[in-house]
Amino acid sequence: MELKQLEYMIKIAEEKNITKAAEKLFITQSALNQQLLRLEKELGTQLFFRSRSNWHLTRAGEIYIENAKKMVRIKKDTYNQINDLIEIKKGLLRIGLTPERGPEMFAAIYPIFYKNILM
Repeated sequence: MELKQLEYMIKIAEEKNITKAAEKLFITQSALNQQLLRLEKELGTQLFFRSRSNWHLTRAGEIYIENAKKMVRIKKDTYNQINDLIEIKKGLLRIGLTPERGPEMFAAIYPIFYKNILM
């Protein structure tokens, strides 16, 4: 199972039409249909009730799409977290301090901040 395949099936479910889904995915309807047939063969069941204009999920399809959305969301969250981590290490920090307590606050906080950045 590939993430691209999950995204393909989600798009078919959203569009309720394989031709429209293929157009939105910028692939041919034939290629998308082959992906669907390969997946259904692997699972041993149909995911969609097919009609000319409107496709509906079978119960197996509902289960598949529900979990496919979770997996795609996990991928997106993982990439976002890693990107956030990378951005933290190369960001810009501006600190405004008062002349009275600023230097002592900075001296107390900066070593902890710097240590956490390096982790």
